[in-house]
Amino acid sequence: MKENQYLIDYYNSYDESSRLESKHGTVEFLTTMRYIEKYIREGDSVLEIGAATGRYSHALARRGYTVDAVELVEHNIEIFRQNTLPDEKVTVTQGNALDLSAFPDNKYDVTLLLGPLYHLYNDEDKRQALSEAIRVTKKGGVIFAALSPTAVSLTRALDLEISVLRSTLKTVCLTPRRLPQYPNQKTCSSLSAKRTLTA
Repeated sequence: MKENQYLIDYYNSYDESSRLESKHGTVEFLTTMRYIEKYIREGDSVLEIGAATGRYSHALARRGYTVDAVELVEHNIEIFRQNTLPDEKVTVTQGNALDLSAFPDNKYDVTLLLGPLYHLYNDEDKRQALSEAIRVTKKGGVIFAALSPTAVSLTRALDLEISVLRSTLKTVCLTPRRLPQYPNQKTCSSLSAKRTLTA
């Protein structure tokens, strides 16, 4: 709970929307959307875990998909709701990536886990967040999980996620964020192509 309070305090004073509109954030968004568009199908239902202010949720809802979003920080939820258009099929719920008990098993065609793994610092929590994402995703569905090399080495983090995901029958795209402070990090597209697991 202490870690949750740290995140809440951080995001209450951080402008997440501006980060996503910056040059780096725009590249991150466009690259991620390119991969999502490759796998998503008409009529698919989407769950975004750690939706922040809703950049991906809103983009997908505005393209006609039904989207449920989960976000830990109330401040982000308020901004998410302010940005919701009347015709969007999108909901947002306050919750935690480690406990998605409010959502049934095998419900979503596409699950986005694009933020929480940055903020989980031990292997047990990472496994729990991935297990929850797997649980709520339909067999044959797609999970997009984004990683950051800041907390653990990129290779170790990828090996952890892949060891969990090999036991499932899902497509999983692991897409690390390219950060300016890691100029030698492989690009999202080349690493994603190598780390995509299919049933």
